Amino acid sequence: DVNCIGNRAAFLEQISEDDHSFAKVLANANRPMLILGMNALTRDDGELHPWSTWPTVHRGVTNNIHGIQFINQDLTNSKSFPPVWDILSNNNISTGVFGSLQSFPPMYSPSIKFYLPDTFSPSPEAYPVRISDFQSFNLDLSKDNKAISTGIKKKSIIAFLKLIFNRTISKDGYVPTFMHILKEILDNRYKSRRCNIQSILTFDVFFKFLRIKKPHFTTYFTNHVAATMHRYWKDLFPNDFNLTKNEVNKYHSESIIKSMDIANKQLDKLIKLSHQENYNLLVVSSMGQKAIHRGEYIPEIILDDLDTILVKLNLNKDRYKLMPAMQPDICVWCEDIEDLNNLRELISLVRDSNDKSIIQERYKPKQNRVNFWMIPSVDIATNKRIKIKDEYIDIKDSGLRLINRVTGSGYHTPEGIIMGYGETIVNYLKSYNHPLDTTMIAPTIL
Repeated sequence: DVNCIGNRAAFLEQISEDDHSFAKVLANANRPMLILGMNALTRDDGELHPWSTWPTVHRGVTNNIHGIQFINQDLTNSKSFPPVWDILSNNNISTGVFGSLQSFPPMYSPSIKFYLPDTFSPSPEAYPVRISDFQSFNLDLSKDNKAISTGIKKKSIIAFLKLIFNRTISKDGYVPTFMHILKEILDNRYKSRRCNIQSILTFDVFFKFLRIKKPHFTTYFTNHVAATMHRYWKDLFPNDFNLTKNEVNKYHSESIIKSMDIANKQLDKLIKLSHQENYNLLVVSSMGQKAIHRGEYIPEIILDDLDTILVKLNLNKDRYKLMPAMQPDICVWCEDIEDLNNLRELISLVRDSNDKSIIQERYKPKQNRVNFWMIPSVDIATNKRIKIKDEYIDIKDSGLRLINRVTGSGYHTPEGIIMGYGETIVNYLKSYNHPLDTTMIAPTIL
């Protein structure tokens, strides 16, 4: 949010002190080849989520038209509004996609130089094979560290070493990763910054293939800055919560700055490559964030094993599959419509002892896929048990688990930013009114 950042001189001082790329662009906004920041604005309806606001950016229509509401929904009905990379590659424009939300399944054509779908993909399918191997590693870590950072499994360590041996990951990726893990061993607080490592590794692989393949158009997506803003907004901007310096966590406030440091280094590399190869560069957010007051925190419920609940509900577990999603959402693939309707009817029988349903339908099903979300319960957090039908069981035997994490203090707002580098894109952006509607980004690229 440009207005938000502009009103916080201390924030600008912190990102400027090391002469990072964002600060360089801020300082040189009047130079012919550089422009910072137009305000951008999404006109999406309802509660804003990245898995719907990013398709708005990619497809050039709002969510009430493209109809994308949850991760891993069936996108058949959205084909009338294809993403920008689909249009370009079908017109023989060489294209690379890396991590963009709602980009599964990968496309294969002579115009596709590389294609790695998003980190919630239901399979590691990607192109070429070296990227597919990385995606398998990436998805395993994302699954194991859903919502909170956990231990690192031997399987992931072996896969990581293979990626280094095969030179898929370079020293720009593995050296910071090893250093971070060492810091976690010495100081447990560093686990809260593990999401930064995903961005370092994905960018390392992306940048390698960008330099080798040099597609005419490419995307790269990272969520690590947004993740730290969600969690630690109040610690960096205590005035939004009427807090004093003594009431904030300095380590957490520095976490947002550290995530920005990573983004700065990545932007610096992209600016240099853009200058060398005559690329135009767009830095885009599909929306922004602002302070949110959530009240008292209730420990969250997370789903570890769908099969256990299905068996308790007398449903055939072989006819359902848990798809990747972002906590607290749950996406379930069902064998057919009858199975879907049975699940929708029975899932409400998972309750707390006050008879409150804790797994509720969030969006209407799309074809044979349905999205639920987990509702926190004080009763379950206190008594550590749930009720399925008329049977009370310990939560540890239910396929569910309680987690505790920092209460989020930043949340989505329609106002975001767009920044351009390169004469062609700068001239386009200068011709637009403020704020720039995010549906204009795809046609501008085209």
